[in-house]
Amino acid sequence: MEYSFELCLTPNYKMTVEDLRKYGVGPKIPTAIVTWILLISLFVISYTKGMLVKYWKIETVLAVVLLVAFFTPHYLTWFSFAKLKKKNDGRLPEAIVRFADSITCQIGEGILAFDYADLVGVIHMRHSYKLQFTNRRGLLLDTDAFTKGTFSEFKKFIRQKRPDLVIPE
Repeated sequence: MEYSFELCLTPNYKMTVEDLRKYGVGPKIPTAIVTWILLISLFVISYTKGMLVKYWKIETVLAVVLLVAFFTPHYLTWFSFAKLKKKNDGRLPEAIVRFADSITCQIGEGILAFDYADLVGVIHMRHSYKLQFTNRRGLLLDTDAFTKGTFSEFKKFIRQKRPDLVIPE
């Protein structure tokens, strides 16, 4: 089958952490900043009122919970990359994504196929683009990883396949 576009990707740490933070686990960056400001304000107020001795355990637990929640996407990415490397002789596996009548993603011997009808959204993130499918699966695309075609041509191609979707610039 002749394909229109092809990408060769290896998992990227920044892309994966960004996806997990935005659509998976852990607080969003603004939420974490506001929570830290509130926690520091609580600490300062209890210190100035002389109640720090009474509430230091609660404030410490809140700080630890916030730290754990904030770094969860990093930990999960590190853990999954370590597991992938262990399975693949110390290397991250390369995925070949091809766009033709359907979208196929080949990782080693395994092949995943997606239909354009299942595509529910295209999301622009800082480090990648994400194709979101109906079965809660997503496909992260590196805009610099195209081996056949270009990213701007790819966006036009997706607009032709799914004119009802908003394709971000």
